[in-house]
Amino acid sequence: MSAEFWLGVVITLIVGIPGAYLIGIFANIHARKFDQFLERRKLLKWHKTKLQALMVFNRVKAFREGRRDKYPYYMILASASVSCAVVASTVIMVALFSVNFTFEFRMWPAPDLDDTQLGESSLSLELHRAQIPDRRVPSL
Repeated sequence: MSAEFWLGVVITLIVGIPGAYLIGIFANIHARKFDQFLERRKLLKWHKTKLQALMVFNRVKAFREGRRDKYPYYMILASASVSCAVVASTVIMVALFSVNFTFEFRMWPAPDLDDTQLGESSLSLELHRAQIPDRRVPSL
């Protein structure tokens, strides 16, 4: 085995063993705090989800009981969705044009097939092995 291999083993032992020992100590110290943090977060998330579901339920209940008019709510919802669509399309356009995106819509002549010497062509066309003379009309 080469000297580089043994150098790697020595460096791994010098750095790895104390590092693993410190990680083990910190894991034992902070594991309980981290577990409590995750539990609180789970409870908060559950509570927020429950509140949001109750808000939607109460809104629908008010619509059905006639205590609240649903049409202004729908108008606000529709205008918010249109605004989001406009913002999203603007962001897409800015992203496309910022990378120097070019879009060329040409039907005829096809790209890379420009023939500027139409009248001077002496090529003959071949159709099922029959020679057909080239009779193109010169461009005006």
